[in-house]
Amino acid sequence: MNKADNADFGRGIVGKSKTESAMKQTAIISGGAAFLPVELFGNAEQILLCCGYDGTETIQEAGGRLYAPADWLATEFPEHRQKISELVKKATEAGQ
Repeated sequence: MNKADNADFGRGIVGKSKTESAMKQTAIISGGAAFLPVELFGNAEQILLCCGYDGTETIQEAGGRLYAPADWLATEFPEHRQKISELVKKATEAGQ
């Protein structure tokens, strides 16, 4: 993903304790993999296209929110790898 093309890149995840709380409640654990809402990392449509290009599974909940695997997000957004790891750990501990 070209960061220059995405003005909202990473804004939703950096330094937001409310975001962490929401993530703990909204992460999806499926088949042992954690999925996080893509809009926290920028433009959901762009991220969905990147997932499709890479052949990466996504999940769309009934309300339309899109999720991508945390491992894939950590690869695509390495500057947020630590925060992603923390959020996945919290969601897993919370029994999501």
